[in-house]
Amino acid sequence: MTNQDAQTKSQKTFQQTFKADRNWGFEYLITCVPSCYTVKLLHIRAGCQGGFQFHHFKIECGLVLSGKLEVSITNGSVGKLFVLSANDFFFFPNGLVHREKALDDTFILETSTPHFNDRVRFDHIINPENTLPSTQVSDVLTIEKNSDLAYLEQFGFRPISNRDIPFITFVSLHCMQSFHNI
Repeated sequence: MTNQDAQTKSQKTFQQTFKADRNWGFEYLITCVPSCYTVKLLHIRAGCQGGFQFHHFKIECGLVLSGKLEVSITNGSVGKLFVLSANDFFFFPNGLVHREKALDDTFILETSTPHFNDRVRFDHIINPENTLPSTQVSDVLTIEKNSDLAYLEQFGFRPISNRDIPFITFVSLHCMQSFHNI
């Protein structure tokens, strides 16, 4: 990638922050480079968990900023369980069945490919707390240009006011400090 290509991509990054309230906590969409990646701040409340799921296209990695996170993964019949805490990270390639459960209030800085509404649930019948259903490949939204961000509202994201920005800045600074402490 040339410097000009990198500059063009950075100019495509949107400047609006979005928030989605979830039954397990909330997620802030902090930035998005269309067709490349998103950065989110996730808060999972103690005792809450996401669905046991995999993604058609989405690839995720995350850094635990604070709290304790139990991560379950499975590849067919073999399952593994990990407990992560501050400064630990995870990586979920598309197709890997996984679930995150907060043992304490947990904050995660997540980077992923720009795919939304991309999940295949395995526990939706036994875990009614997870309100987002399985999706088909045709349901997946890939953010390819800034105008695609208008579709995020149908997935629970809404633009937030500037009064919430200092919180995002605080968390981002905490994250940078965490990297320096590693």
